[in-house]
Amino acid sequence: MTRKHEYIGFIAAILGVIASYSLVYHNYNLQDTTSISSYWLIMSLIIETLWLIYGISNNIRPTIVSGPIVIMGLLYLSYLKLKLDTDII
Repeated sequence: MTRKHEYIGFIAAILGVIASYSLVYHNYNLQDTTSISSYWLIMSLIIETLWLIYGISNNIRPTIVSGPIVIMGLLYLSYLKLKLDTDII
């Protein structure tokens, strides 16, 4: 992909961040994470981390920008799930 088409990647990154943070916002407001699977959270964290590593190794700026933002949201969802669904936190 050439740099002149990189704006497509940034649009996809922005939409991906909005989609993931709508889930974070929804669960934060409800204070209920029973509808989120722990398996899904773990897999999403692994997948997003691998995408970030791939983006860094290939210097793909949209992935480098959006990856940490999505990972932070997923980590917060994981924290919220542990806090609300278990007695660990």
